[in-house]
Amino acid sequence: MTGEPSSGLWRPGAPTWDSRWRALAAQVYAGVRDRNLGREAAFDLACFLMDWAQPDPVISELAQESAEGSHPERLLELAPAGHP
Repeated sequence: MTGEPSSGLWRPGAPTWDSRWRALAAQVYAGVRDRNLGREAAFDLACFLMDWAQPDPVISELAQESAEGSHPERLLELAPAGHP
């Protein structure tokens, strides 16, 4: 099932309600909540957002920070910001 862009945050056809998205969103949410977000989950979120969300510089920064992994606290700050 594909999500309908209700507020213009998503590109047309974005699969925002499928099981893959729900699992990824839950994983990132739990990681941020527990202050233990894994770089792989953050990178997966950034890739999903680059594919399906409207362009935003925060998404690119999330991808870069998750690939470099030099500032875990910054990663925690960026993940919720990059999540529409």
